[in-house]
Amino acid sequence: MPVSKPEPRERERQSFVSAMDKAPSPGDPVSNLVRILLAIFLPPIAVLITEGIGLQFLLNILLTLLGGVPGMIHAIWIIMRNR
Repeated sequence: MPVSKPEPRERERQSFVSAMDKAPSPGDPVSNLVRILLAIFLPPIAVLITEGIGLQFLLNILLTLLGGVPGMIHAIWIIMRNR
C-alpha cells in the first residue's frame, strides 16, 4: 500500500500543534523575570500569580503591610522555590 501525503488541512493542523509545543511555558526565565519585577513592586500580586489564593498569599499580604521589604523577600523566595 503506498503511503499518501497528508491533506493540506492535516498538514496545517500538524504545524499548528508543533508550534504550540514550542510555545513558552510558565517556567521560562522571561516569565520568572516578570514575576520577580512584580515581587519588587507588588509582592502580593507576584505570590498570587505563582501560588494562587492560599496561605502564602495571605502571609505575603500581612508581611507587605508590616513593611514592604519582608513582603518582597517572601515573594521572591516563593518565586524562586517554584522554579
